[in-house]
Amino acid sequence: MPRALPCEPGCGVIPGGIAPGKPLAERRTGTTMNLDIQIYPPVNGNQYVVLAGRLDSHSHEALDEALAPLLAGRPQALVLELGHVDYISSAGVRSILQARKALAPHEGKLLLVHPQEQVRKVIEIVQAVPMDAVFATTAEADAYLDGVQRRILGSEPKPPPAHS
Repeated sequence: MPRALPCEPGCGVIPGGIAPGKPLAERRTGTTMNLDIQIYPPVNGNQYVVLAGRLDSHSHEALDEALAPLLAGRPQALVLELGHVDYISSAGVRSILQARKALAPHEGKLLLVHPQEQVRKVIEIVQAVPMDAVFATTAEADAYLDGVQRRILGSEPKPPPAHS
């Protein structure tokens, strides 16, 4: 049985009251079981995945395989909870970039939630995702997604254009 993910406040809480112990699907990878992948049911067109362990050359293929059917479903956003990922290699970064690229044709978003400092730094250095797509908590990511939907529906003013 996969391990339950320890969670500090704000980490790993999925919308709809689903806690990290109740995923739709779970997978352990590698001979050393170095990555846990928990896939949750989509909420409002957003797909949530919680990762724990090492995202490296031994585990990235399992992540790619787990994400493929989710990405084929064309979610509005793919939210990766990284609070329990303690290491990411270039292979792991490549998996994140591939997911982002797969979402782009239908204007889907890739959001990273609660990465540990060392993982956040790697993502920042390689510019895997814009840093404004990295959130401290799932609640922050959800507030962002809510705002996007409200703007599309016309119930919230559009923000001024971002300055480069």
